[in-house]
Amino acid sequence: MTNNLFLGVHEDYAGRPISPTQAKQRYPELNAERVFTAGALSPQDLTAKWENYCREYWDAGTTPITSWKPVKADLTSGLWGNTTSSTGYLPKLGLKIKEVYETTGVKTGVISHHEPEDQLTGPDFVAINNVVRDILRKWAGDAVILGTAYNSNFWNILSSTGKPKVNSLGDSTLDPSRWWVADLDFYGIDIYSGNTYPQGTLPEHPSFNRWFEWVLSHAGAKWAVIERGFITGAKGTTPTTTLFNNRKSAIDREATWLVSEEAQLSRCWGYLGWSTPGAEDNKNIQLDYWSGDTVSLPAMKSLINKVSLWTPPTPDPGPDTTPYSQADLDAARAAGYAEGFTAGKAEGTTEGYASGFAAGRTEGFTAGLTEGVTTGKRGAYQDIANYTQNRLNNL
Repeated sequence: MTNNLFLGVHEDYAGRPISPTQAKQRYPELNAERVFTAGALSPQDLTAKWENYCREYWDAGTTPITSWKPVKADLTSGLWGNTTSSTGYLPKLGLKIKEVYETTGVKTGVISHHEPEDQLTGPDFVAINNVVRDILRKWAGDAVILGTAYNSNFWNILSSTGKPKVNSLGDSTLDPSRWWVADLDFYGIDIYSGNTYPQGTLPEHPSFNRWFEWVLSHAGAKWAVIERGFITGAKGTTPTTTLFNNRKSAIDREATWLVSEEAQLSRCWGYLGWSTPGAEDNKNIQLDYWSGDTVSLPAMKSLINKVSLWTPPTPDPGPDTTPYSQADLDAARAAGYAEGFTAGKAEGTTEGYASGFAAGRTEGFTAGLTEGVTTGKRGAYQDIANYTQNRLNNL
């Protein structure tokens, strides 16, 4: 890879999840993967659970991006631990993550309450993540990667109301600031095209642009796609070749968009494709489920490869403010003076002196530039001008 992006595809193959080793064989550039715990978790020691879920990824050099759902009251009341004692459940998890990083060099991602918009209020989501962030940052340090996985379904502005969807608790993303958690490593979104929404690219999705602009409005924040699915139809339907080709076209166009300036990959944390039937058991999400689909999986492989080869732009170094010695200034001034004098004398006429003045300006600039000294150039110009003017006055 030519960048620091986290890339992966969460997928099933032949009806079962594939191992990290198999995934890297299918996607050589893969370096991250989603890992889920089921349901809301009560306060408990998580180290064995994370060992069970993540060990094969750690050993394969793949960063596991884990998702879990704690209850706010348990966190805010201290049942999960705090930043002052290492004996709590979250501090122990943080120390486990740190230990793994020190022994394998692999970091661990943690998403607290993925897709929160349909289950929580914004303030509750922020409160949960603030506690988790502070505790894990304290005990895991740089070994932990913290982020979100927002639900794209709640960022679309509905034509019927002119507002986003409201959840069962009466909250929505109408005021997105209610859902912002400060100081995370990435701000991700789960987003699908081709079923509820038309098949297409991220910027063509009715939810994406509003969310994307919101994230980038925060200085230094990095956006990410944590689940990216391209669906060829509702559960139980059999796609046609046209739908397969439409999916391939969307993936190809998305790859082109991702490496364009508009995508601002310099502010992107990562991109994780999705190729499993999911909780809804829809085989049409999977990129290679149907034997007649020979184009979708190669398209996703090409996208991951294309993004992995993206090279960050070289930053503008700005003006050279390096101080120069007096010897450098004198040398540049002398070079400009000598060149101007020689050129003017060679012409031998008033016009020649004028030409020499012009030539001296040019040569002096070149010499000054070679020496890297702006002040030297100015000095050379002024000496040439004075000398030439004196010669002209004495004709």
